[in-house]
Amino acid sequence: MTRWDGLTTEENTRIVVLGATNLPNSLDPAVLRRLPKRYAVNLPSAGQRRKIFEILLKKASLAPNFSLDRLITATEGFSGSDIKEMCRNAAMVPLREYLRSHGKDLDERKLQATTELRPLSTNDFFVDFEKEYQRTEQEDMD
Repeated sequence: MTRWDGLTTEENTRIVVLGATNLPNSLDPAVLRRLPKRYAVNLPSAGQRRKIFEILLKKASLAPNFSLDRLITATEGFSGSDIKEMCRNAAMVPLREYLRSHGKDLDERKLQATTELRPLSTNDFFVDFEKEYQRTEQEDMD
C-alpha cells in the first residue's frame, strides 16, 4: 500500500484497481482510503444460486437422486464464493472415500488408470457442515 502513495503515470495512461471482498469490515483503513468508491453487491437470489450451481456442476457426475433444490434452499445467505468452495469440498468426498478403500492398492500401483469415482450425492455437500457443527458443539462443551 505504501507504494501507491505518489504513484504517477504518463499523461495518457490510467491505472484502474478493482478489488472484491466478502469481509468489507475486515479491510485495513489504508486500503479503504486508497479505494474511495465502493459498490455493494447483494448475495445471490435462489435463481442466481441455481445458475451458479449449474455452472459449477456442469461437468460433474451427479447421482440420480441428486437434489439441486435442496442445495439452493440450504445455501440461503451464501455468496458465490461460498458456493464454489462448497462444490470443491463436495467433489473431494468421493475421492477421499476411494482413497480410504483403495489406498493400499494405490501404494502398490495395482489400480487401473481409468478408475471411476462414484457420482456426487446431495449429502456430499453437507459433510463439511456436519463436521463444523460437531467441532463447534464440542468447543461449546469444553
